[in-house]
Parts: sequence; structure tokens; C-alpha cells
Amino acid sequence: MVFGVLALLASPLLYRGWQNRATYRLYAALPVQSPADATPGETVMLTGQLADTSGSVASPVRGADCLVALWRVSTYHRTGAFGSRAFWFEEGVGIDADDPVLAGEHDTIALDGVTGEKELSAREKLGTLTGSKRDSVLRSVPLALDNEGVEETVQPTGEWRERYRALGARVDVHPDESQSPGVLGRLLHRVRTPAGTVRFEEVSLTAGESVTVVGTVAADGQRLDVARSEDVDPLVTRLSPAEIRATHRRRYRYQLYALPLVLLAFAVFMGAAVAL
Repeated sequence: MVFGVLALLASPLLYRGWQNRATYRLYAALPVQSPADATPGETVMLTGQLADTSGSVASPVRGADCLVALWRVSTYHRTGAFGSRAFWFEEGVGIDADDPVLAGEHDTIALDGVTGEKELSAREKLGTLTGSKRDSVLRSVPLALDNEGVEETVQPTGEWRERYRALGARVDVHPDESQSPGVLGRLLHRVRTPAGTVRFEEVSLTAGESVTVVGTVAADGQRLDVARSEDVDPLVTRLSPAEIRATHRRRYRYQLYALPLVLLAFAVFMGAAVAL
């Protein structure tokens, strides 16, 4: 009975582990290729370096020049008595790019469909907490930010920099200028993160960086369609193919196998304690 209750409480993690196992198996089956030997019509893991082109963009959080910027906006929520339970709610994600090109030793290939952004609905926000599967190139964003990246937080009240206002507006997050926290509020905010705090995160990729891109090679062999791939989630990341697979393998083994064993051991211990 104890194990059943614990397993029910841990079901979001178990479900996430099942998803990571499925993703790992799909990625493990993909061939790893370079721009020079990309097979037309095949879904592949393409490795290479971002070529230095004129299509640079400004990263939305720091404003630095880059070729690809992956970003996420989240807000801080508190629930329970005196706000004892707190969590970050993802409001939206996006990838900014302008016709990036992946280069190998002897050839290049253009990346189509990298750019995109999404403001999350209430159902999708809940899905991010339970680990629901993402089915577009935007799933690259949490994977990138889980491993690296920069973040900046701003309080819900007061003045925001123009970059924060612009990025927040893309996912319908705005500062509350109708009230001021006051002196006491500002002191408390230094000790405890206030509800409504907004977090801006980004990872920026620059020319010459080694990246891995999951997508479908076009019929002409000169383009990789990142936005569409049949059964495999598209991806743009700094991780190598081996690191991508290892990340999902490690996650699903912990979530799907190690966690139930820990719960079972605890349930057995509780049963033995009650029996004694």
C-alpha cells in the first residue's frame, strides 16, 4: 500500500522516465553524419561547426551577437500556507536565428526551420511540470538550459530594461507598474524570492562552435529541415551525439528504474517497522 501511494506521487517522474527512454532509443538508432556525407531524405544526427555568416542575431537577454539564441521566460509562483511551496512556471520558449549554416571539413549545409517561439497555454505550462513530451525543435531549449546558459531575474514591480520588456512581451509577460514594493518590500525580496519574479534564460551559439542538429536532409542534400522529422524530435544543441544519448539514458535509468527501487526499499522498511 505504501509503495502504491509513493508510486502514484512519483508518477510524473516515472512518466518522464518512460519518455526519456523512448527518446533515447530513437536517438540511438539515428546515423551520425557530417555535411559532406549527409544522405538525402534521411533523418540524421548532423555534426559540424556553425559557419560565420552575415546572418547574426542579438541574443534577447544579454544583447550579444550570435548565430543561434535559445531562450526561456519563467515566472515564480508560491502556494500553500505563507507561500511555503514554490516553483518556476515556464511561460514561453523560443529560438532566434537567421539562416544558420553548418560546416564540415569540405562542405556546408543550410539549417531550415531552426527559428521558432511559443507562448505556453495553461495546459502546456502544467505539462512542463509533469514532463510532457515536446514535439518540435523548441525541445532544444530546456535541454540546453539544463546543461548551461545564463539567467537573469527581475522583480515583477519596478522598471525593466528594454530587452526584458521586449522578450517578456513575446510571451505576454509584463512588469506590474501599478505598485511599488516599498522599502520593506525590497528588503524582504533580498531574503526571499517574491511571487511573480520573472526569470530570463538564454544560451547563445556563435560561429565556430561545434553543434549537433537532428533533422531530415532535403532531397538536394544542401539543406537540413530541422522543423520536421518523422518520428524523431528535431534538435539543435552543443552536445555531441554521444552526450545526447548519454543524457537521456542517464535520465531514464534514474527515473524509470532507480526511483522505483528506492520507493520499494522504503515501503519494505515501513512494512517491516509496522510488523515489528
